[in-house]
Amino acid sequence: MFRKQLIIQTMEMEPFRFSNNTALCLSPDFILPEEKRPSLSCAPSMDSIPIIDLKDYVKGSDLLVQNVSRACEESGMFQVINHGVPQDICQKVMATLLQFFQLPSEERAQFFTEDHSEQVKIFNYYLKLDDQRKVTMWSETFSHPWHPTQGFTHLLPKYPPQYRYYISKISSI
Repeated sequence: MFRKQLIIQTMEMEPFRFSNNTALCLSPDFILPEEKRPSLSCAPSMDSIPIIDLKDYVKGSDLLVQNVSRACEESGMFQVINHGVPQDICQKVMATLLQFFQLPSEERAQFFTEDHSEQVKIFNYYLKLDDQRKVTMWSETFSHPWHPTQGFTHLLPKYPPQYRYYISKISSI
């Protein structure tokens, strides 16, 4: 089967490559049928995203679960504040994650899998259509354990070199 692909490239740069070495492109695998596409005219208008302030909750409170659930259902996102993780650590973790996703696709490919039982994995979500075709969502998800008592750091990527350090640091807070 012949498939047209539009490779997105700017200037003389190499196209971004996903972990499975696929170039960023617009292929039929990413195009939702018209009836499945979100209708922006039906999307609710928001002035801001919901804030979940952890200082307002007692440990084990059902209210926290209710508020997170409501935020997810009503807006699809929320921001957590007063979580106890210092801002500088948050920024270093985010910078390190960005560096991880900027590694060559060959480096990230070792973690790409469709087996969700793998402890450390990069995977894509997809929408299964009525005719059983899969439409791939425009994202890569990187998942791994990070509980400080489980001795997980040996499973984490070696590059960027600070990745293991900052993930260990944030998991111990």
